[in-house]
Amino acid sequence: RGFAGTGPVRLGNAAALQTQHDTWGQMVWLAERVASEDGVPPSMDRFSWITSLVEGARRVWRTPDAGIWEFRERSARYTFSHVWCWVALDRGASLAGMVGRLDLASTWAEEAREIRAHVLQAADRVGFFGQTLDNDEDDASSLMLPMLGFVPFTDPRFVQTLERCERRLAAGGLMRRYVAEDDRPEEHTSA
Repeated sequence: RGFAGTGPVRLGNAAALQTQHDTWGQMVWLAERVASEDGVPPSMDRFSWITSLVEGARRVWRTPDAGIWEFRERSARYTFSHVWCWVALDRGASLAGMVGRLDLASTWAEEAREIRAHVLQAADRVGFFGQTLDNDEDDASSLMLPMLGFVPFTDPRFVQTLERCERRLAAGGLMRRYVAEDDRPEEHTSA
């Protein structure tokens, strides 16, 4: 039994066996925000660390992962993960420009454009941003795309995403993360 009788409680943590590609972008996003707000480029030591993060995202963005919701038995090409890899390369390019590494800025910006085109092509196929690049399931994480600068709030694909999430995921003033089949049926409750 968990605290105050909550459940289910699992022993062990399957996250150790998973890959989650969003983390690369979250760390670079934070580094870029700090540098931009302070108006100070990162030190070369810090930029070396940023480079390793950007290159990590660059290395994995084409591969499936467990996604932000940490699916245990279902790796896929999650839209949210791809967008965060885009963030890593896009913000990494900005940081590279700040420290005068125009070669890296150019390379990373080009790969960011490739990721963005990949995600937009998948969204164009179904008319909205789905949970993965290969399906048409709804996922509340896609509501963050404009806040990350990936698309404007007025982008028709985002507007359709928002409308679908309101219609299919919202219930009783709350919003579900998703309603697609997953590998944790015991955690689903009625709305």
